[in-house]
Amino acid sequence: MKIARPMENVIYQASIPPQSGSGTVSFYPELVTTEGLVIGGESAMSQIQVFEAGVLNSVVISPPVNEVQPGVPLLLEADTYDEAGTDIADLLAENGSYTWSASTGLVEAVPGEPAKTIYLNENEGIDTVRVLVSQPSEGAHQEAILPLESRARLLGSLSISAPDVQVAAGSSILLSTTAFDTGGVVMHIAPEWSIADTNLGELESVEFTQQARFTALPDHFGTVAVIARDSFTGKTAQFNSGDGESGGGLAVYRSISSAPGDTFFTEDGRGVEVRGVFAANAPAGQVGELSMRIRKLSAFQRGVGNTRTLADSAYRILLNGDLAEEGITYSLSLPLPPGFASRNPRIARWDTDELSWMELGGVVDEDQLGVTVSFAGTEESVDGLFTVLVDALPLGLENLVFTPNPFSPESAWPLSIEFTLHSLHPDVWMTIEIYNMAGQHVRTLLDRELLEPGRRYSRDSRPLLWDGRTDSGRMARNGRYLVHITAEDVSGEEEEFATVVLVK
Repeated sequence: MKIARPMENVIYQASIPPQSGSGTVSFYPELVTTEGLVIGGESAMSQIQVFEAGVLNSVVISPPVNEVQPGVPLLLEADTYDEAGTDIADLLAENGSYTWSASTGLVEAVPGEPAKTIYLNENEGIDTVRVLVSQPSEGAHQEAILPLESRARLLGSLSISAPDVQVAAGSSILLSTTAFDTGGVVMHIAPEWSIADTNLGELESVEFTQQARFTALPDHFGTVAVIARDSFTGKTAQFNSGDGESGGGLAVYRSISSAPGDTFFTEDGRGVEVRGVFAANAPAGQVGELSMRIRKLSAFQRGVGNTRTLADSAYRILLNGDLAEEGITYSLSLPLPPGFASRNPRIARWDTDELSWMELGGVVDEDQLGVTVSFAGTEESVDGLFTVLVDALPLGLENLVFTPNPFSPESAWPLSIEFTLHSLHPDVWMTIEIYNMAGQHVRTLLDRELLEPGRRYSRDSRPLLWDGRTDSGRMARNGRYLVHITAEDVSGEEEEFATVVLVK
């Protein structure tokens, strides 16, 4: 008598040999004994899909636009895929060819990048762009067609977008413009990109596209004004042009990771510097982000009596993250313009509870162009609004400058009048009049207008300009002119006289 053995779980494996093409392969497992006996009959049929991997199957031209502006170049690219939908651009770069053509416009090869072309049509009309892609090793050929209309439209609005409103120091971010015509329809332009200054990084336009890439310098923080301009209409757009702590340009932040005994440093490239030293017992692995924005000050914050803020704005330093400041000793440096070292400069932090400046002190740097203060994170946070306070001076004018001098009203640069106004009082009445050398009145620029003490020039306040015209709107004659400036507060009056030259 044979004793039946229990069933055992046995795993059998099989392979499907390489297929010569794509399609569906049907299969089923069948159990056959060594004597040829079929056990259990046929199993259920299974299917798998076979794709030709790495073999050119389709081509798409991007971006998928259907309209262009006459005279505006457009960068096009052929995106290539196999039957599985996998991008095979790398394979075709080694063994493939691209042939671009256009019915009426021009196509220009991009050196070293055959999958791309620069399309340009100077005239209005209908056009068709074609690209023929070949893969000789597989005998594959595919063509893509992009219908285009070249039509002139007037730009209505322009805006800039990006994946985020901030970027880490040492990293980059891609910015893009979106343009609409006067009817609200999206249109393609080739904007001119610029930044207000290069202290925080560099901006490089992506040629023949609506994009630009900003790369922030390592160990820097601050805010960058990114501007795009349409060369045809002159319309401009500024990225994140809001106000307040969360708005106003592209923020560059310095990422900080705590480590016992370690140090960090960041600067804005204009004299603002923050240094930090972690204590030996500071926790490790905590992360923070240090950023800074310029904040306009109210008249109340700018000071009264014998104390003044150095400028009409202050530095809002922000610290985000889980960084424990108790284990950090800070050193903060703020810039000091020439001539202010003798006015007892000291750094102060705005107290939001007392609504007043809390003086932290400070030491003037050896070059007298900065003031530095150190404080422990256990006493003060680096997160706050900081400024430089100086002793106020009695009524008077300093640093009176006329730019340019001589000046021409026919040029793009009118006469700019710059000066520093001093007073121990919050309000000063200013009068600026222009006379010819015969003593005849020509123009009144300010007539007892109320100004606050401080530096007066185009970057920090409304510029004082003379366009060369008289009060009646006529153009003044060539020659020398006398500028009479009067400053008046409750203590009295001060006058200044200077000459400028007008040349047409």
